[in-house]
Amino acid sequence: MEPATSKALSGPYHVLIVEDDAAQADALAKLLRPPLARFVTVHVAHTVKDGICARKKYLPDAILLDLKLPNGHGLAVLRSFRLDGGNIPIVVYTGSDVGNDELIESGACDVLRKGLTSPEEIVEKVTNAIARRRVNVFTEKLANHLGEPPAP
Repeated sequence: MEPATSKALSGPYHVLIVEDDAAQADALAKLLRPPLARFVTVHVAHTVKDGICARKKYLPDAILLDLKLPNGHGLAVLRSFRLDGGNIPIVVYTGSDVGNDELIESGACDVLRKGLTSPEEIVEKVTNAIARRRVNVFTEKLANHLGEPPAP
């Protein structure tokens, strides 16, 4: 069993916030830590490069991704994370005008709009993303155990 698979089944869980605005990233981290503190460690990256490194280092169970980032557009990062990160659920949190359909097609599991999303909804969507990851990993593990290929 891979380390990421083992961790995804047993916890603790890791959430990666990729947000260039330090105050916004801090507010999101503070929002997520109290209700999830017993189960989740929150990591923050402020650039595309740092986000890619943090994804590889922490193997997050969910990513909260801003689209407007220095040194790269979040849509390209979203596609890259999807290609390189397997089934890690990515919640896009953005003020960008990119349409929800395009974001979902590019690999987002949910889209939240800055200024239009309540704190409770942010916590709910990230919690759901972690649960989705756990289900995906469990399904893959079960399929491997049964000798069946996992569903696409």
